[in-house]
Amino acid sequence: MNDSRETRAGATARFGLPRAERYVLSRARVLGRSLPEPMELLDFDGFAILDILVDKGAIAKIAPAGAVDFGDTPEVDLSGRIALPLFVDVHTHIDKGHIWRRKRNPTGDFPSALAATIEDRSANWTAADVAARMEFSLRSAYAYGTTALRTHIDSVGAQTRISWPVFAEARERWRGKIELQASPLFSIELACDAAHMADVEAMLDAHGSGILGAATRMVPELHQGLGFLFDLAERKGWELDFHVDESSDPAARALKVIANMAIERRFPRRILVGHCCSLALHEDDERRKTIDAVARAGISVV
Repeated sequence: MNDSRETRAGATARFGLPRAERYVLSRARVLGRSLPEPMELLDFDGFAILDILVDKGAIAKIAPAGAVDFGDTPEVDLSGRIALPLFVDVHTHIDKGHIWRRKRNPTGDFPSALAATIEDRSANWTAADVAARMEFSLRSAYAYGTTALRTHIDSVGAQTRISWPVFAEARERWRGKIELQASPLFSIELACDAAHMADVEAMLDAHGSGILGAATRMVPELHQGLGFLFDLAERKGWELDFHVDESSDPAARALKVIANMAIERRFPRRILVGHCCSLALHEDDERRKTIDAVARAGISVV
């Protein structure tokens, strides 16, 4: 990503948006599935050419292009440019991005990326460093139209108490522009470490978003660690967000374990799982059983 300082206002200025509170975006190409109500006139790719009336920063009316006379309302002709709803990024890592110039991934694979990140974290992740990289991530996300973002926060050792206050400050600074949430990220084995979990719980109480999570792997502590996290989430009324089976190991089954645990406990809050890479390597029957359990548990996948 280029080191651009362009804001969303700067991007829209190229189209000459009027200063008036009420104006029309004419001939916008809009994806039919993003509309609040079904509409005819969709083209082969599922888009419609529409006029959008904006009033005081909100969409007041959507109509087929040219179908409504908006009188002398100021108009911006988009000439068929695509207009999209604002983006929601539900899985990102704004605490660990933008380290490439000082710590590259020499082989381009996941284990090397993980090792490079851990080394860089130990050497460089001061509060000032994390804050600067978070700010660049958020400026970039905002310029490209992101309105809500959930980030994972590396929560290991001393880093836990460094990064969470920085995130909380960023959340306040960006309030009204990007709605920010965060979930802790640590290996599932650490869920069995009482001292570690006391740190995580304290940071979530002070700075969190009501979301608890971890990176799950097929380790002996998987069931016990998940049990501790479910217990804590139930006690606190928190949601859960897991990194799951982020590997090419066809034997990885953490997704199924999480789904079955959620069903058995009748977990009342939302659960989001990310990656789930190994599912693609399972036999068809096993994959169907896992997907069925995920659906019955009401788990969302990203």
